[in-house]
Parts: sequence; structure tokens; C-alpha cells
Amino acid sequence: KWNNLLKDPNKLDVYDFTNADAIVNHAVNVGAIVRGHVLIWGRGRGKTYPEEVALQVEMSADPKGTLTRIMDDHIRTVVSHFGGRVDVWDVINEHLTSMIDENIFYTTLGNDYIRFAFETASKYLAEDDDDSGTRTTRLIWNEALSNFKLDDPTIVWWLDTLRRYKEELVPIDGIGVQGHNINQRHNTSDLAIFLQKVVDMGYDVELTEVDAPISLFFDDDDSPDDDPFMAQGEFFQEYANACLRTGRCKGITFWGLDDNHTWYDTFFLEAKPNLPLLIDEEGYMKPAWLKVRDAFVSFSKEMETSGPTIAPTATPTTTGEESNDSWHRNGALYYLLADALSLILSLHMM
Repeated sequence: KWNNLLKDPNKLDVYDFTNADAIVNHAVNVGAIVRGHVLIWGRGRGKTYPEEVALQVEMSADPKGTLTRIMDDHIRTVVSHFGGRVDVWDVINEHLTSMIDENIFYTTLGNDYIRFAFETASKYLAEDDDDSGTRTTRLIWNEALSNFKLDDPTIVWWLDTLRRYKEELVPIDGIGVQGHNINQRHNTSDLAIFLQKVVDMGYDVELTEVDAPISLFFDDDDSPDDDPFMAQGEFFQEYANACLRTGRCKGITFWGLDDNHTWYDTFFLEAKPNLPLLIDEEGYMKPAWLKVRDAFVSFSKEMETSGPTIAPTATPTTTGEESNDSWHRNGALYYLLADALSLILSLHMM
């Protein structure tokens, strides 16, 4: 995130990549996938972008020119620094929800800031990747949604925008759908239909930031013996299947290492225990882990019998037989890479 890469989070231009480099270099050394999160996020002045951005824009005689220059400088500095070490970037995060906040990028530039961010990131990555000018790092538009019904006005706008951007060759490789199930569970049937619509346009899809607190599964009539942990696992299995069965699911990221390291316990203290992830507080696999694994195994078998196999792009780095200590690596998230059909470790720059 922008502020975390600055020496002083309230000032521009002086970057300190020490902590981020440590995480990224470790990921590269162990052969893990690295996801950069995030280049441009307008939700919360001084939180998701430095306060200095707003101050400079407000004092400028040319607010649009000032903001595009700041965005260009930031994107160039960050993507050029990490180069090919980062496999995928969330270029835009939570545009659809940040429009209701003080999103300085939207209020100053309108929706054009989205196009500008992707084109700028693509330009500098192409310059840095190799002499051919071919970009290999994937660029993602990551969003948080409460439902995925095709007649929802927000969904209608996003699909229309994605369709237009595809026609206009805006360099967006795919979308990320955040999977925070905070107050209620997402409808996985609606999710599957929505993701297929996006794939049919020619985009990749990913599920990002997936979690679901155990309280959502109490007294679940669909679960054997009303076991909330089994119900949680079955829900995550449905969630994974919604992405995998599109044929262009590039990844599923769970937002936290284990139930002992989750943002829910910081923001929703009154709801503890939240227990929203695949691994329990002691580092052991929950039914959720096994159910998600079953989704990958089942999909792999279907591909072997009904279509071409998907060539692995990475080797698994986590197995059920590893010691508990292996789960507790600073900054790590579990990343389920669809085209590897395996559970592999991913490191995020938090």
C-alpha cells in the first residue's frame, strides 16, 4: 500500500522499500507468487493514499494535471522498483465502494483515473520487463461487492465498463472479486454466473481477500449434524468452484494466514471468536482447508477426463504434513492458484 512504502506516510516522493523488499525477496527465493496490493486506492484520505496528495491537489491551479502527475510518479516508481519480482498487481482497488467516500481520484478525474492507472502501469512494466517491450506482469481491477446479481445497478455498470474497456484495449488483464463475507454469506450461484459473464468478455478472474466468520454458519440446516465448521468448509468449496469452473480462474486468495492472524479480530472484537480462515488457531487444517482442496482435486480430475490438462506454473510449497511452524511466516497468505491446481504460498505486501 502507498503509505507503507513511504519513509514518511504523510509526504510524497521519499520511498523506503526495505520492508517490502524483504517480503518480496523471500517470496522469490522460495518460488512463491507475489501479488502487489495496491497501486491506486481512493478509500480514505490519508489512509489509502498520503494526505499530501490531497493537499497538493487542493492547492493546485490545475488539479487534474497535478493528480495525474502524482499518479504517474507513484506508479512508475513502484512498478519499476519491483519489476518482474511482482507477478500480479491490483492496480485499482475498491472503486465501486470508494465512490461514496472522499475518493480524490474519482472526484478530480472521474472514471478516467481507472484507465489512466492501467495504461500507466502497463507502459512502465513493458519498458522494464525485457527488451521486447512485452509486459508479463498481470494487471487486476480488484473490487468489494455485497451481491453479484446481474440486474444490480452496480454490477450492470461494472460489466458495461469492462465491456467498453475491452473494446478500447485498456490493458486490464482481469478482475479480482473480494471474498469478505462479513455480515452475510455471498450467494455462490450468483457469483458463478457473474464470473462467467466477465470471462466471456475475455478477462481472467480471481477471488481475493476470501474469509467468512464462523458465526455465519451457526445452526446451518444444510450442514451434516449442524456442524458450523463443516458448513464453513462447504461454503468455501462452493466459492472455489464458482471461480474454477469459469476456466480462467487465476487464483483464490484467503485474507489471512490462520484464525489466529485475522483482521476480523482487530475490527470485530465483539464478535470473537471469528475463525474465518482455512487454518485454525493452532495451525491445523480445518474442514475448510480439506473442502477447498477437494474442489481443486475434483476440478483437476474433470479437466483430465473432459479437456486439456492445465499446465502447472508453480510447485506446491505447503502440504498437510508440514510442521506447524511452517504456517507462521510473517506477511504470508494462502494463495490457491487455479492453473497450478495446487495450494501454494503467496506473499502480499501488507
